[in-house]
Amino acid sequence: MSGKNRTTPKRKIEELIKKGWGQGEGLTYHPWLEIQGVPSKGVRTREKGWKTGRVHHVMSRIELMYLYLLEWSRIVFDIREQYPLLPQERTWEIAEELGIEHPKDPYSHENIVMTTDFMLTINRGNGRELCARTVKPVVNLGKRELEKFRIEQRYYQEQGIDWELVTDQVLPLTLSRNIDSLHDDYYLEKHGGLDQKTLDIVAPRILKAYQDSSLSLSNEALKLDKDFGFEVGTCLFITKHLLARKIWLTDMGKEINYNHRIRLELGQQSYRSVG
Repeated sequence: MSGKNRTTPKRKIEELIKKGWGQGEGLTYHPWLEIQGVPSKGVRTREKGWKTGRVHHVMSRIELMYLYLLEWSRIVFDIREQYPLLPQERTWEIAEELGIEHPKDPYSHENIVMTTDFMLTINRGNGRELCARTVKPVVNLGKRELEKFRIEQRYYQEQGIDWELVTDQVLPLTLSRNIDSLHDDYYLEKHGGLDQKTLDIVAPRILKAYQDSSLSLSNEALKLDKDFGFEVGTCLFITKHLLARKIWLTDMGKEINYNHRIRLELGQQSYRSVG
């Protein structure tokens, strides 16, 4: 988000660009900001991203919740967080044109490299395009923050890139929390004792057992672990894994409580598409 970078003198900026910071796509992208370089608030995804295969660096809880929505979306193909607005001189010029003070480092008082929370590659059905998204809680939208966002907006208008401010008031937080509960189980290798062949065999039987059971999902999963001779927690992992992969479907708009019965059905994806 604008104004969150630490001081980056011109020589340091050139060094970071040469190292590839703020460049690349997918797995090769390197965010301009990393949480170890930003005091206090940053968080990382615990596991590699679903779409990029790398760990993401986000600077607030609301950014993390938005990231989960991006991971779930079928139209998002790439996610680049902490994306720099370069060359830096252009944001200086825009700030001057708008009569706004450019964001500065709070310690050195030097102009910083502004960043946008997310640069996305999406496809709405007419080919791939870029769009930029800045995420902020409504409670933090003071005059100064809105001034910074005007610089971002103008910068992206000049490049023909769609930019929007996203607030917590428009985020489907229940969906985000549900994705959060599944996120770490997306990759099959997360469970060392389970392979694709075993999953292909047991998954249909587990789904049928859930659909026929009067028990809560967690209790039925424990029973199935015992029936299959699995380590405790394996069938719950399989459940989350297949929901994350959209092999199994449930109403993600309602809070998922694994201590209750959950309505599950088979999606259009095949088990063999799980990797």
